[in-house]
Amino acid sequence: MKHAKSLINGKKINIQEWEFSHKEDTPICLVCNNELYVKAHPSPGVTTHFSHYKNADCPLVKDHHQRYQTLRPGIQDKENGEQVKQLFVNNIGIMFAECKRIFGDGLTHAVFKEMIKKATERDIWFYKGLKIEYVPYVLLVNYGVFKKTNKTPKIHFVLDANLSNYDELWNKSKNIKHTIWRVFTESLEIEEYKMDTNLGGTRVPHYFIDYIFDLQVKKKSVTEFLKW
Repeated sequence: MKHAKSLINGKKINIQEWEFSHKEDTPICLVCNNELYVKAHPSPGVTTHFSHYKNADCPLVKDHHQRYQTLRPGIQDKENGEQVKQLFVNNIGIMFAECKRIFGDGLTHAVFKEMIKKATERDIWFYKGLKIEYVPYVLLVNYGVFKKTNKTPKIHFVLDANLSNYDELWNKSKNIKHTIWRVFTESLEIEEYKMDTNLGGTRVPHYFIDYIFDLQVKKKSVTEFLKW
């Protein structure tokens, strides 16, 4: 990582400035709030950067990010899940727009469909008490690593390091940061985005739902097509 938070003043500081005037300070991870250290790599092409200490429990660390891919609801809330799915269909334009705000212009309709498919495979909709306003962030994190394209590098998304399951976002919201980080997978550079839990007012063309799910070709309803 090229940025860390100062233990002294809490400001975000890049590695160049740190090396020049903050060597007496302690770098803190912007995601997990654990201490970091400055690592000067001897290999050509690898620049000095901040690194986690061994066994750090941070979602930026590869092994810990993979835990998002195994999160499934323990006791499924079927009744609430069906309501959330209907709200998702009714507000699919808002859902797509919020994902795109965080992902960037490289988010295509095809990738969005894959995100929904993976969420369905992992029963994400049936988390206890799931609220529709949290769905875009769960979709982004749950997907895993997005492949590099001509518009975007390889990226993935992480949530608060204190999160042990998705449902803590809405069931223990006072204890969890309403923040999602876009992570450039190869460099571990991060960009921070605040969650918008008051989503609404996004307009989309009337043909959006048919287009994104290819319904005109398949002659199916959204619910039938998604098989949920």
